[in-house]
Amino acid sequence: RTTTATFICSTLRDALNAEVAPGADLHCECCLIRGGNIKGGRDYPDETQFTLEVLRSEMTKPYEIVVVELPGSLLRGGLRETWQRPYPGWLQHDDRIETDEEGFVAAIGGEPLCDERSYRVGFIFEDDGVSLVHDAPSITAYIRAHPEIVPAECAAIPIESLLMKHCAADAWVYIFRALDSNGDGALSRAELAAVGQAGVLTRAQIKKALRDIAGYDTHEAQELFLDAVQRAAGLPDGKA
Repeated sequence: RTTTATFICSTLRDALNAEVAPGADLHCECCLIRGGNIKGGRDYPDETQFTLEVLRSEMTKPYEIVVVELPGSLLRGGLRETWQRPYPGWLQHDDRIETDEEGFVAAIGGEPLCDERSYRVGFIFEDDGVSLVHDAPSITAYIRAHPEIVPAECAAIPIESLLMKHCAADAWVYIFRALDSNGDGALSRAELAAVGQAGVLTRAQIKKALRDIAGYDTHEAQELFLDAVQRAAGLPDGKA
C-alpha cells in the first residue's frame, strides 16, 4: 500500500462526507481504489502541497467516484484477494480501514468489522459501471449479482471537482479562522482590513489571503482553485 494512494483514498472519503451533519451517518465509510488507477512510484518531500497538478500526475485519467453498499463479510477477505502479488488490481484503501496480520479487514473507522452489516464504500466508477473492482473476484461477483446497488452513471462525481471543492472549503475555513481574531464566528470590517480594504472582501483579497495566510500559490493563468475558494466563501461575484 502506498502512502499517496492512502492519502487520495482518505481525502476522497472525507470529501464525500464534507456535508454530512455532525452525528449523522457517514455517506462514505471507506474508500477503495485499484492500484492501477494510481501511478505511484514517486516520493514527495514533506512540505509538498497536494495540488491539481499532483493529482493529475498520479491518476491515470479523469475518474469519477460512486458509493456502493457492500456487506462486511465481503470486505473482510475481499481486499486480501488482491494482495497475493504486486499487480494493477491491488486494492488500495483509506486510513479508516485496519487489517490483521493475515491481511483480513479487522476494523473500519475504529470499530470492529461486522460481517452482518453493510458498509458504504467509495469506488471509482469504471466505464461499464459494474466491474468496479475487476481483479477482486468476490467483490466483483457480488456487484455483478446485485447490479441494483451500483448508482446510475449520472450519480458519479468527478474526482477532480470533488477534491477541488473539498480543499477549497478547507482553505477558506483556515483563512476565516485566521482573520477572525476575536473568535466570534464573524468577520468584522476591522478584521477584513488584514487582507485589504476594511469591510470588503474581493477576489484579489482572497488570493492575497491564500498566499499570505494559507501559504498557497496559484498560477496567474490557472485560477480554478481561487474560483473554488471564492465559492466556498459564498462570494460568486467576488465581493462581500
